[in-house]
Amino acid sequence: EVLGVGKKSKAVENIYQKLVPVLGSEFTVLLQTPVEDIKKSGFSNMAEAIERVRRGQLQVAAGYDGIYGTVKIYQGSERPTTGQSRLL
Repeated sequence: EVLGVGKKSKAVENIYQKLVPVLGSEFTVLLQTPVEDIKKSGFSNMAEAIERVRRGQLQVAAGYDGIYGTVKIYQGSERPTTGQSRLL
C-alpha cells in the first residue's frame, strides 16, 4: 500500500530484499526494529507505515463468503507520495 502497487510486484520484492538482510527477519522489522532504524535505512515511508500499524492506526474490513478481508493503512490523501507519478 505504501508504494501504491500490488503486494507481488517487483518494487515490493526489492524493498523486502533490502530491508530484511539489514534489519532482521520480516517479523523483527514489522514488530521490533526501531522506526528510526528503518528510516535511517532509507525507507522513511515504510517506517511511517510500520509505525501506524504498530499503533493500530489502520482500517480493517472483514471478509465474507469466500471474499478476503482488507487492511488499509492510509485513507485517501494520507498516502505518502513516492516521487513517481502515475499514468492516468
